[in-house]
Amino acid sequence: NYTESDLDIGDSSIEAFIISPRIGITGNLGGLEGSLYVGAMYQDIDENQNGTVNFPVMGQSLPVGYDVISEAEDKWNYLVGANLKASESWNYGIEVGFSERTHVMATLNYRFYAKRESNFRGRAKRPSFFCPAWPSDGPCLRRRLAS
Repeated sequence: NYTESDLDIGDSSIEAFIISPRIGITGNLGGLEGSLYVGAMYQDIDENQNGTVNFPVMGQSLPVGYDVISEAEDKWNYLVGANLKASESWNYGIEVGFSERTHVMATLNYRFYAKRESNFRGRAKRPSFFCPAWPSDGPCLRRRLAS
């Protein structure tokens, strides 16, 4: 994974560079299909928050300015994770990061698949929504004319 952002929100700014390389294995164990992986995550985040807060003092509004700069103390942490394929469409995942900086991430994914038909030669035909705008091949043209 790779993420880079540069946000300017009002008088504040946030710059982030995040990368998390992983390596693992995919396979079957018993009746389960999935993957196990290890890796690391690097986060270089600089945040500058500034602005003004009004405090009520003796019936008057007293503006007080602030300027806070924060960044991560530990930029690297290690991670381990697993993904489990529960069915053709459902996939579950868990990842745990550890070291001085920790994180836990759980995922639930549902994948949509286009239903494919086979033609008379045994090859898979393209689903109808993949037909070109000006169909030149017979199956796409016949499907469009039939609908």
